[in-house]
Amino acid sequence: MSDSIAEANNAIRTAVDARHRRAEKAVCCRPSPPTLRKDSEKFRAVLDTIWEMHLSKTADYGTDDDALANIRSGAEIVGIEPWRACLVRIADKVTRLKTFCRTGQLQNESVLDSLHDLAAYAIIAAVVFREGTRNDR
Repeated sequence: MSDSIAEANNAIRTAVDARHRRAEKAVCCRPSPPTLRKDSEKFRAVLDTIWEMHLSKTADYGTDDDALANIRSGAEIVGIEPWRACLVRIADKVTRLKTFCRTGQLQNESVLDSLHDLAAYAIIAAVVFREGTRNDR
């Protein structure tokens, strides 16, 4: 009985060692990430903020099966493609930013919130546009 346990342990050790060697080789062979230039870290931080915002908002607006359900259903209600519905939302954000440019203030959300929303809607528009076409026109 103890011989079969020892054999099983040795087989497991061998398999684990082989897996570790494959993992080390995979890591060693990956190209190193590009060196970030000045302000790229800030750019990435904004992307991370937009990603977190997307996850948070889709919890409220999306469904379990479709994170962009609100975009699709809104477009369906007015009879336009979902990417065009995004353009309406983008226009709303641009109008809000124009108000800030004119008055120097906003009442209900910050300039950064509006800019983040604007970027998110542009990304969502790209996602749903790609879904509706066979190629990137």
